[in-house]
Amino acid sequence: MRTPCLLSLALSAVLLCACGRTGSLVVKHSRFLSEPNGYVCSFADVPPVIDGKLDDAVWQKAEADFRFTDISGEGFPEPRFKTSVKLLWDSTFLYVGAEMEEPHVSSCISARDDIVYHDNDFEVFLDPDGDARNYFELEVNALGNLFDLFLAGSYRDPDRPFISFGWDCPGLQLATCVDGTLNDPSDTDRGWSAEFAIPARAVLTEWDSSFTEGMLMRVGFSRVEWQWDIRDGVYTRKEREDGTLLPEDNWTWGPTGMVAMHMPERWGRVYLAREGYEGGVPAAYPTDRLLWAMFYEQEAAFAKTGRYLKAIPLGPEDKALLPAGKGPEIETASDRYRIGIPMGDGRMRCIDSSGKIFTK
Repeated sequence: MRTPCLLSLALSAVLLCACGRTGSLVVKHSRFLSEPNGYVCSFADVPPVIDGKLDDAVWQKAEADFRFTDISGEGFPEPRFKTSVKLLWDSTFLYVGAEMEEPHVSSCISARDDIVYHDNDFEVFLDPDGDARNYFELEVNALGNLFDLFLAGSYRDPDRPFISFGWDCPGLQLATCVDGTLNDPSDTDRGWSAEFAIPARAVLTEWDSSFTEGMLMRVGFSRVEWQWDIRDGVYTRKEREDGTLLPEDNWTWGPTGMVAMHMPERWGRVYLAREGYEGGVPAAYPTDRLLWAMFYEQEAAFAKTGRYLKAIPLGPEDKALLPAGKGPEIETASDRYRIGIPMGDGRMRCIDSSGKIFTK
């Protein structure tokens, strides 16, 4: 979670820069269109014990994924410390395990739902049906203190949907473990780990309240890492010469393209599979890449002029993503729009001004 005005300003600045370039939309907005990570999530025949340690035998079935990078992507420094995640599932829970290399594990925020990312933290973002709406955020520090919330729509939505800061994930099981000594700058630690069991009934709809084989979800992971000084035997965040804090590092499971995690379309795609499954993560709709490029183009136009475009010129790379003989259909109003691409089977793949993507 980040300050709303800063997120909006950052998004506008990046998109305004893109507005000055010409060519195909998928080239122009390529920073936001790189292929998200994919992960085939194995079934847990025996649930892990949630103690913060990923030493249960069932965790050995899960592949460790180390693909963490700077949130802004190409051209930015690689993370200074390693991070890995593992996932498992059964009908009742989605299990997330994270291990973080950290030579000085420190943590002091201990009140539930305080701003945990003012400490070093690990964050889980979950959009169960992948429509960029109705998603969840869980943040934890090394103390095991939790900040959790629910968002009815993307945080970047100009109408700013209701954000449920008071939402507490019902039935969540969570634990952390420090491999070293917490808040002791006199030694060197190896790191810390976090283990979540996220209940299906807390994040799925009432009529679909169990995780099932074949589900495809959007999942984001973020690690906030501050740079620290040691003063009089106490950890303090590093400052610039003018006394302001150095900004935090944001290391994520694949980049979003800018310092903003609330871009659900940029999160990884997690596929729930049973034992014996040999395929990868199912491919996304080929038209989605173009729909998102057109979304970013509309955002850029609105940031510059206060209006949405009624027509968007396409380049050759864009047209290559369209079904043969089909073109996009754009409906606009002063404060909203919807773009649809016919799929050739009577259905339409759509995106709207809130960033919701769907088939109708």
